[in-house]
Amino acid sequence: MALTVLRLLGFHTKNEYSIKSLRDSLNSMTMTHIEKQIYIFNKDTISNELEQCFKLDFNKKYFSSTEIKTAANSIYKSITALQNK
Repeated sequence: MALTVLRLLGFHTKNEYSIKSLRDSLNSMTMTHIEKQIYIFNKDTISNELEQCFKLDFNKKYFSSTEIKTAANSIYKSITALQNK
């Protein structure tokens, strides 16, 4: 399943990045818990590209747990739609 998701991400980014680069970028993407339901998103260049692909905005400094869940659902729906094509 993970390899399928990585390949879909590769397709979604027009294969600009290798599977290894995508995997490493996803592994490095973290949320740091600041206080109750408040997080900071740590990202890199490829995560900026993924934001554009999935029409997400992680440029805010702080995120609530609700915003994180909404973003995760959006990514899940996009990947599911790609798999069904």
